[in-house]
Amino acid sequence: MSRRSLSLLALVVTAAAAVAVGSANAADLPVPASGAYYPPSYAPAIYNWTGLYLGGNVGLSLMDDTDTATTSNGYQNAGTRTDLRDLGWMGGVQFGVNYEFTPVVVGVEGTWSPAYMTASNIIPSLVLANSQRAYANEPWFATVTGRIGYAWDDLLFYGRGGVAWMDVNYRQDDLNFAGAVAFSQQINDVRTGFTAGVGLEYGLTEHWSARIEYNFFDFGTKTYNFNNLSTTTGPIGPFPISINSIVNSITAGINFRFN
Repeated sequence: MSRRSLSLLALVVTAAAAVAVGSANAADLPVPASGAYYPPSYAPAIYNWTGLYLGGNVGLSLMDDTDTATTSNGYQNAGTRTDLRDLGWMGGVQFGVNYEFTPVVVGVEGTWSPAYMTASNIIPSLVLANSQRAYANEPWFATVTGRIGYAWDDLLFYGRGGVAWMDVNYRQDDLNFAGAVAFSQQINDVRTGFTAGVGLEYGLTEHWSARIEYNFFDFGTKTYNFNNLSTTTGPIGPFPISINSIVNSITAGINFRFN
């Protein structure tokens, strides 16, 4: 065998040995671990108070009217007061919109509420043969208010305040000695005042929520002239009566949210 052939054979043997040693070393290396598995994480859903809503409510209401004679008229002295109070009911519909700047919620709401509160009372009289009876009825209320609240996810505590309107029927009856109505006059009016209140609302589902709310209504004092009253001893008009009106209510309601 020539020297050149021997050199080539030696090169082949050396290369084969190197491959064998490399394979053996690779077999001794640890197998790399597979990548760790991390399950996907999900953020908890937060109740969304933003959007339009429509709902209804019903509850109790307390009327507190004070009638005061502003002038003396031979029938009663100026400053004579008559209290008219009644615990009735109030219920109706509300429509509004909220916007949430988490966790602050602001909104505007309008309401219309039929009501039943009726009261009457006998007015102290200077005429022995006659007495007088004051009567008040409040058939409905309406409000437009702003709202601001704080939300703990699906629980919202809020305050509200704004303008209020109240429909009223006021009547003065002159009663004869037998207690029958001799003369009567009724005045109808829509009074304007303000309302303020607080409430707590809970999100039942994505679209439904329930609430409980307290409201205070103040319609101030307004004077009405009863000009058509008479007694058995003669006319007593004009008969100006100053009427101060306050109402307290507590209602429960439910809303459907269009978000």
